[in-house]
Amino acid sequence: MPANSQKNVAGRTRRYCTISIAAVLYIALGVYLYEPYFKYFSPQRCLVVAGSICGALGCFVLSRRWISAFGALLFAGAIYGFSPFALGFAAYHPSAVLPLAILPWLFWPAAFWSVKKNKTFLTAVISAALSLLPFVIIPLFFWLCAQPPLGPLFPLPLHIKLHFADVLGLIAPQATKPHEFAFGFYHVPLIVGLMGLFMYLTVHRIKVMILIAAGLVLAFAGPVLQTPPIVWALVPMLSFSVLIGLGTQGLALAGPADRKWILFCLAAAAALAILTILAAVKLPDAFGISAKMYGLACVLTGSIFFIAKAGCRWRLLRWVLLCAGLGIDILLGARFIVDKIF
Repeated sequence: MPANSQKNVAGRTRRYCTISIAAVLYIALGVYLYEPYFKYFSPQRCLVVAGSICGALGCFVLSRRWISAFGALLFAGAIYGFSPFALGFAAYHPSAVLPLAILPWLFWPAAFWSVKKNKTFLTAVISAALSLLPFVIIPLFFWLCAQPPLGPLFPLPLHIKLHFADVLGLIAPQATKPHEFAFGFYHVPLIVGLMGLFMYLTVHRIKVMILIAAGLVLAFAGPVLQTPPIVWALVPMLSFSVLIGLGTQGLALAGPADRKWILFCLAAAAALAILTILAAVKLPDAFGISAKMYGLACVLTGSIFFIAKAGCRWRLLRWVLLCAGLGIDILLGARFIVDKIF
C-alpha cells in the first residue's frame, strides 16, 4: 500500500476512534445528569437525553474544522449539548430538542465543503449558500409540526423568544427560573470563551460573526415561518461553543506573547467574581454557585498567566487545570439545572 494511502487510512481510523470516544463520554454525561429521573421517563421523553448527546457530538465533529486538540473538541461539544440554554429545551415537549440535535450537522457541509478546494469566488458563494441550510431545514421542521395532523406535537410555544432579561444567563445561569431559557454557558467556559473570541478576532474573520448576528436578531424578533424565535438562539450558542473550544486550546498552548489576552480573561473573571459575590450576599441560592465558579476561573486563568509569563510550556499541567475547571463547572452546573427542571 502506498505511503499516502497508509497515512490516509491511519488518519481516518484515528478520527473515527476519537469520535467514538467522545460519543461514549457524552452518553456517560447524559446518563449522569438524567439517571435519577429515568424511572419517570416515558420512551418519548428519552429524546431529551438523545438530543443533547447528538448535538454535543455534532458540535465535536463540526469543531474539527478549527480545533485539533481532543480535549478542546470534547469541551466544545459538551458545552453546546449540555449548556444551560440547551438543557432548557427539556422543560418542553421532547421533540423540542430536535433542532438542538441537528443544527451542528446542518452546518457541517458549509464548514468542510471547501477545505481542500482552491479559494475561488465560486467556492465562497457555494459555501455561503450551504451556510443557509439550517435556516431552511429548521423552519421546514416547525412548519411540518404546525400542520393539522401534527399540531398536538408542536414542540415549543410559537411566540417564545429571547428577552434582554435572559442575558442574565451569561453571568449566572443558575439564577434563572426552571422554564426560562438561560442564554449563556457555565462560568469557567465563559471566561475561556473570551480567549477564543480574542483569537478569532485577531485573524479578522467575519463569517461566523454574521451568523451570530443573524441568529440573535431572529431570536429577539417575532416568529418567522411558524418557527419559535428562541430556536434561532442556538446559532450563536453553537458558534460560541466552538469559540470556547478554541479558547481552551489557546490557553493550553499560549506563550509569553499571549499574556495580554490571558490577563484580559483573568480581569473579566475577577470582575464577575466580585459582582456575583455582592449579589450572593442578598441572594445566596441564586448567585452563590456563580461566585464560587468565577473564583475557580480566577485561579485557573491566573495560574496559566503566570505559567505563560515564565515562558514555561507545562502543557500537561495546563490541560489538567483546564479539564478540572471546565469539568467541575459543567458537572455541577448541569446537574443543578436538570434538578431544577425535573
